[in-house]
Amino acid sequence: MKINISPTSSRTRWVVDLIDQASHAWKEDYITRIFTHEDANVILSIRLPNMMMRIILLGSPKKIGIFSVRSAYRLAMNEKDSVVIGSSHNTQGDHSIWNNIWKTNVPQKVRIFTWRLATESLAVQTNRFRRIPGLTPICNVCGAEDETGFHMAHRCTFARALWHEIKEVWNLPPKHEIEYT
Repeated sequence: MKINISPTSSRTRWVVDLIDQASHAWKEDYITRIFTHEDANVILSIRLPNMMMRIILLGSPKKIGIFSVRSAYRLAMNEKDSVVIGSSHNTQGDHSIWNNIWKTNVPQKVRIFTWRLATESLAVQTNRFRRIPGLTPICNVCGAEDETGFHMAHRCTFARALWHEIKEVWNLPPKHEIEYT
């Protein structure tokens, strides 16, 4: 997001200056005064965490020692990747789900689809929404809720109808056993 703010219009340099510490809420009047209407709306739409946390960093990801938003993003992505239990990249996690996927006697494209579904890497609306501004995360088929991998495979009205038809032909396990993944 490119911020449209004149450097002379405000002395604000830190996000914490935009938050009322007593009420733990955005300083709406201040934000709407110093930012454009569009940018103010984007900022105010960001949910603040339930409680303020102090982060103590023992080392900065940047070599020059300045901790930036970019380095915070990289740190967060590294943390996310390192703590996903059961991740196919995690050497410490439970790999039984991945073994089940890759050893199943089905066509390779079914295994790949299942793996992408389990890792939330399908091109569903919520994933596209994060990457492409202006899109909506709502399911284009049913419009009932955000389209996640789980919604696309189980909760969407089209998916439920498809599961019903498949059950007529194949002997599938009960729905609650499938929903684990």
